[in-house]
Amino acid sequence: MARTFNGTSDKWEGTIGACNIAPPLTMVAILRHVADGRYDTFMAFNADATTTRYSMDLDNDTLEFDCGGGGAYAAFTVKTAEGWVLVAGSKATGTATPRAHKYVYGTNAWTHSNFDRTLTDGSTPGAGGLVRLGGDSAFDGFFGGDLTLAALFNRVLTDAEVENLPFSLAAILAMAPVGLWLLDQSLTTQKVLDWTGGGANENALTGTSIASSSVPILGYGHPQSYLRPQAAAAATLFRRGAGLRPGSRSPLGGR
Repeated sequence: MARTFNGTSDKWEGTIGACNIAPPLTMVAILRHVADGRYDTFMAFNADATTTRYSMDLDNDTLEFDCGGGGAYAAFTVKTAEGWVLVAGSKATGTATPRAHKYVYGTNAWTHSNFDRTLTDGSTPGAGGLVRLGGDSAFDGFFGGDLTLAALFNRVLTDAEVENLPFSLAAILAMAPVGLWLLDQSLTTQKVLDWTGGGANENALTGTSIASSSVPILGYGHPQSYLRPQAAAAATLFRRGAGLRPGSRSPLGGR
């Protein structure tokens, strides 16, 4: 399943953990938004409750990458009729043009393009920073729709690497994200933890509900696998049916 955000007040917040980074970086999300023509911020990395350092949103359905107080727009839109999509934005260090990506699950179609302008680097969020899903500074631009996964990498992923992301959590973990949040809990009282073990775990939640459907195709790998994140230690990966015990090493990237 996924997590539904109502677009007016629902919000998720985590501690910054290992996500206290500046470019190079890549932000990734798998989502389905519910109304065109809105301003929907779905992920942000903040210095505090009101200061956003890096974020991605849909501004009137166009993917926007915000960095250091400036924003750049993709050459494509994300419409509700497209259903589930994976979107990603990346930026190299220094003054650089970010790169935009979109995958539409329903049509198996990829779009890769540069954003429309160069951006300079913003500051790092800082040790007291926050990860936010569903809004940015003071949660303006609440996201309306379903969100199933968000991830942050401390490097620029190539187009080919991004094309490995939509189908398997094992593939995502193999690329070594510094933050990974899977919103597939059966109850909202179950905290969303950082699958990387980097410590960017849930510390506040307002609203949200369990979505009525899940992303097609996205799986846990083969054979099916899952992580049990830990707040103060590296995550341990268990493989169902493979006989791995807690603390054992996994070839899929568990530590």
